[in-house]
Amino acid sequence: MYKVFLVEDEILVRERVRDNIDWGNNGFIFAGEASNGEMALPLIKEIKPDILITDIKMQVMDGLELSRIVKKTMSWIKIIILSGYDEFKYAKEAISINVNEYLLKPVSAADLIKTLSQISTQIDHDKMKGKNYSAIEEKLKKSRQILWERYLSDLATGIIPTNEVVKKADYFGVDIISKYYCSLIILLDSMPIGLDQTAYTEYLKAEAIINEKLKGNRDIIKYNVNIKKAILIFKHDDKEELEMNCNVFAKSIKQEIEKNTSCNSIITMGGIRETVQGIAESIRDAETTMKLNNIFGKNTIVTIKGRYGHIIHKAKTFIYENYFKSDISLNSVAEYVNLSPNHLSMVFSQETGLTFIEYLTKLRIAKAKIMLKSTNMRTSEIAFKVGYNDPHYFSNVFKKAVGCAPTNFRENIQTVLSTD
Repeated sequence: MYKVFLVEDEILVRERVRDNIDWGNNGFIFAGEASNGEMALPLIKEIKPDILITDIKMQVMDGLELSRIVKKTMSWIKIIILSGYDEFKYAKEAISINVNEYLLKPVSAADLIKTLSQISTQIDHDKMKGKNYSAIEEKLKKSRQILWERYLSDLATGIIPTNEVVKKADYFGVDIISKYYCSLIILLDSMPIGLDQTAYTEYLKAEAIINEKLKGNRDIIKYNVNIKKAILIFKHDDKEELEMNCNVFAKSIKQEIEKNTSCNSIITMGGIRETVQGIAESIRDAETTMKLNNIFGKNTIVTIKGRYGHIIHKAKTFIYENYFKSDISLNSVAEYVNLSPNHLSMVFSQETGLTFIEYLTKLRIAKAKIMLKSTNMRTSEIAFKVGYNDPHYFSNVFKKAVGCAPTNFRENIQTVLSTD
């Protein structure tokens, strides 16, 4: 049923139109009437009719002026103008306003119903077109979002050539070009156990806090790996300011998340890189730091600080990627980071609070404990897996670090599990 509103200053014409048409049986509702445009306008705004029938000549506000206002403010309303004047200037102006029909008086009920039916068909067509357009627009929006997420995923892995990185970023309206890049990884852990509705809600609240913090900042690009993990890519033309921005943001967002949600957050920072392709390297840095952070049991912000921060981060990454090799040494790490062994040994101890051997041993023992808990491998196999060629020596090192032999450690874990 389509609502029709009538504006006519001649009361006899108004009554004839109102009373001589079987509105309901023809699919229409007579929704209201007025004697001039000024009186009609507030009623039209309230009723919101589908079709407006208006006389062209009226006191105070005529039909053309009313039509002009209606088309401007309520463009969906279809308009039929009734005129007793067969003059080209009126018809021309009606066309310029985008009036749908221009009928000369007197108009029979049959002709008016025919015109109304034609317009109702047009309304149906417009609605269907609008629905189709909205559906297409929604699909395009979703497709664009999928493409954007895929682009960021590819950017994080470093598989896109530089020229394609810039070209695709431009397609999404993002300025990716900068002198320096750095990444942060934010990992959320909600206090409730399991991904129940409460935990899910807390993750969404944390996500909203991060998004609010990023609003309007075109120098940070965010990529959601999943609901608990986000990667942030920072860019800046000044290296020191970029490092400061990353550190300040990490501290601020951690504080806000843990103050306003039940989530804990681990935030790790990658190294600063000078090329677009370096973005993936910086992300790998942050990923490695996240893994080390989990192994060593810290729940904090891990950022690169100090004069030797980037070198130590690079050294830690190398150690993590090569700890299972029996020939890894201070010399091989020093060569990788381009420092002398003595210099690296000194700055490594200053920055980490551990000697190189202590750090390597701690990492190897942490990995061995994971294997003892989760696999059925013999301790001799595990020894080789974590970089020890001599299982007996591994057992001694493990006992010194943990307080019991590897076999006893496994037995204790199994006893606890069977008791539970």
